[in-house]
Amino acid sequence: QADFTKTLLPYYYKHSNMASFVRQLNMYGFHKVMNVESGGLKGDREEVEFAHTFFLRGQEHLLEQIKRKVNVGGGRGDKNVSKFVPNIKGEKVTEVLQEVGV
Repeated sequence: QADFTKTLLPYYYKHSNMASFVRQLNMYGFHKVMNVESGGLKGDREEVEFAHTFFLRGQEHLLEQIKRKVNVGGGRGDKNVSKFVPNIKGEKVTEVLQEVGV
């Protein structure tokens, strides 16, 4: 894991913080794989493995199914914002834009 954070992470990302990388994996639906040998959540091994239902060798067509999780309700900011956001259908927006000449 030390080599990974020192060499690979800074090569592909602007940081070498393993915790930030794990947060990104979780945001895209990856989950930590529990190793039977390690005996649960904590083990002596330094290696960490993550898996995703749509991340399979030789199944590149499944990669488009991996999407960032959408935060519904429990995020930062005003929790009452959604009360003030109107529910407008796309057709109605197009109709209004045509009326105003945009």
